Amino acid sequence: MKYYFMAFRKYFRLNDRSSREEYWYFMLINFIFNLFIIFMTSFVFIGHDELTHFGLLLLITYNLATALPTLSITIRRLHDTGRRDWYLLLVIIPYIGAIYVLYLLALPSQKFNNKYGYFIEPSVNKEQ
Repeated sequence: MKYYFMAFRKYFRLNDRSSREEYWYFMLINFIFNLFIIFMTSFVFIGHDELTHFGLLLLITYNLATALPTLSITIRRLHDTGRRDWYLLLVIIPYIGAIYVLYLLALPSQKFNNKYGYFIEPSVNKEQ
């Protein structure tokens, strides 16, 4: 959960870096929240049209509220791989562009400082 809230705290810092772990945990929690809202509106409110419309409005509102942090963390993730934020525009190209951007987001971090910030060693839990 800390990565989810970290994305909201840092969403105005576009000239920074986000680790692979930070990005994918944020996206996972965001996906789980979306599934939860869909589950609540689909299965709990069956037969109640006004509640189903409320659930759809809730889903749209949540996605609008998380749009800027999602865009920001994606840009910072591209910076962590050494790419400019303009690479995000490749998703306009049908299929191939989205797959290529997904590939870029899955790349490991650059192991040195780049023009977007300092390299931060990911925390590894070592059992002794």
